[in-house]
Amino acid sequence: AHELKHASQYASSRWTEGGWLEADAVWSEDFVFDETDDYLRYLVDGSPVSDPARWWPVSYEDCLFPRLLAERHGAGVLVDFFARRAQSPGEPVLGSYDAVLRERASSLADAAGTLGLWTWFCGANAPGRPVGFEEASRYPAPPIAGLVEGTSDGRLPELGTHHVLATAFGRSG
Repeated sequence: AHELKHASQYASSRWTEGGWLEADAVWSEDFVFDETDDYLRYLVDGSPVSDPARWWPVSYEDCLFPRLLAERHGAGVLVDFFARRAQSPGEPVLGSYDAVLRERASSLADAAGTLGLWTWFCGANAPGRPVGFEEASRYPAPPIAGLVEGTSDGRLPELGTHHVLATAFGRSG
């Protein structure tokens, strides 16, 4: 399924997406062979769950991004992404994602925020989660970037997330 996906990627866009190709191909493995869950081994190092602030450059371990898109918008969003890439191969990859998401009354910014939220509800944080990945309980637990009082104005790379424990008035949460 992984290699067949690469063949279809090449046929549609001539591989102009860099590491996003691997993230998409790993996602497609799980889409076709859901019971296998081979992708879980990639999530422990450098993924949006294990390293939510710095999961660039994109590769195998970032299969959660296309998984998020497929779980929220259906697998057709990824088909539309590659159709757009075929028509506009020089467009920045994130611009292509944003365009196909806007066709669904969403955006790249919305997907990034949702990814950040969903990565929190993984591993030890998965039980009783209000939102998140279907198999989140099998993922690693996300790290906490730090403890802050009040608000933080720290900057993150595009699509990055910091999970922080914020306190106010002697309460934490």
